[in-house]
Amino acid sequence: MAGSCRAPESPPTVVALEGILERVHPLTSSSSEITVVYSGRQGRDTRRVGVVTADTEILIDGAAAELRHLHEGDRVLGYVRIDRVGSERKLVVLRIQVTRATPNGTESG
Repeated sequence: MAGSCRAPESPPTVVALEGILERVHPLTSSSSEITVVYSGRQGRDTRRVGVVTADTEILIDGAAAELRHLHEGDRVLGYVRIDRVGSERKLVVLRIQVTRATPNGTESG
């Protein structure tokens, strides 16, 4: 039997990114793109665009939320899967965590 010349696919890479939510842009009824600004290498601001799907888990102060509850300027911690299609990279957001508790321990807005 002949073997396959195709290299085995590596598992997707998942990374954590923490930054400030700059923009939410709806794509379809079930997906949107978000832009997050974070400090990249050498302290330079870096922008990354990720796709939020119906499967993305969103938590605000530990409670389940929806994308519409996020505000531009929120500090977010996101877990992102990097999908590679040829030489292209697509960032798929798996989970978004936002903490809005005020310094005195009460929740805001």
